[in-house]
Amino acid sequence: LHVTEPSGRTVNYNNKRGRGSILSKDFTQGYGPEVYILKASAVQSSVAKYEAFAHYYASHQDSKLTGATSAVVWTIQKTPEKKQVINFSFARLNTNKERTQIASVDLERTL
Repeated sequence: LHVTEPSGRTVNYNNKRGRGSILSKDFTQGYGPEVYILKASAVQSSVAKYEAFAHYYASHQDSKLTGATSAVVWTIQKTPEKKQVINFSFARLNTNKERTQIASVDLERTL
């Protein structure tokens, strides 16, 4: 999981801390999960864009019959009215070293 923050900084396995955010352990065996957490107070501008990418580093396919690898992202946001908005997205990763945008979230600063 790679998350590009509004500042342009990328949070990933090699750089686990962003501006008010943190990324969990990099799970390279099995199915994860990897979790990116952002404090609401970290959003500095009136609207801030966060983009999540899946980066397929290696092929772990036993054969061509097993198919591609999938990346799944759940985004959970709290609205100013304190409601939760949950979105789900996924991407199929077919090629070694492939980087695919899997989610984009625009957050509004709450006072």
